[in-house]
Amino acid sequence: MSTNLVPKTCDRTATHPAHRWMFGRVAHQCPGVTPAPLLPERETEIRKRIDRLNGDRVMTGSTWRASSVGPKSVFPPEQSHVVEDVLETKHSVIRGSVGVFGDKQHAEFTAHAPDDIAALLAELNRIRAERQQTNAALAERDVALKAAEAEVSRLTRLLGERDGELERLRDRAEAAGDYYRRATEAKKRVAELERAAVEGRAALANLIEDHEDPGTAALGALYLLSQATTWVDAQPDDAGRVMRAHDAKVLRQAADEADGRDLPDGYIDTFESGADWVTADLRRLADASERGDR
Repeated sequence: MSTNLVPKTCDRTATHPAHRWMFGRVAHQCPGVTPAPLLPERETEIRKRIDRLNGDRVMTGSTWRASSVGPKSVFPPEQSHVVEDVLETKHSVIRGSVGVFGDKQHAEFTAHAPDDIAALLAELNRIRAERQQTNAALAERDVALKAAEAEVSRLTRLLGERDGELERLRDRAEAAGDYYRRATEAKKRVAELERAAVEGRAALANLIEDHEDPGTAALGALYLLSQATTWVDAQPDDAGRVMRAHDAKVLRQAADEADGRDLPDGYIDTFESGADWVTADLRRLADASERGDR
């Protein structure tokens, strides 16, 4: 038997689902027969017939009933099933003939048709209302879904921006770490240079002290080293004392040069002895320099 299914409709005309059927040795796939949709025009006709039927009833509140009348009491005998419009009151039962049928099932179907059709139409109304509610709920869900999708898109964009910001922060953190390492190394190097400068300052001070005339270059270098290492935390040395001693020496030499020097002709001295005052003041400054008072 072939395993390929051949699309082909079967001979059944009534509504039925899709199925497979055989013709000879070939298997066919029938798509089934689905009922045609109820068109609005068709529904309107049905509703009008029911309304006319209910409007033509003589007895208000009556119901249709199917019953058997006995085959011997009617002619032809086959017409033994009737449908009547029955109204039961407190004192009597009023009957109106609707139709005569030879088959009980036909009579039962006709008797229940008005109520059955009315029930089906009511159920159709209910299903439509329920469908409208479902469609409204689906529309609200679609709106909420679109809003959720927009929110997801926004959050995704924000996450992307946050990821970019985090990456930039990582780069900045790495740069800061690298800067900190370089700054630490530089600080360490500065500390080493400061210690070397302090040691050089002390050595240069000892060298200057051991020489009668070390020269202005050595004294200038000692001054610069002293200024550069003012805030360095180190043990005291002789640099300051040597610098003060040099200042005192220079001041005394100036005082010796000025002491006893004759004033030039035409000099008008407003003091009794201006040269003596200058000499005394230079020696006072030299003493103060040695003590470290200036």
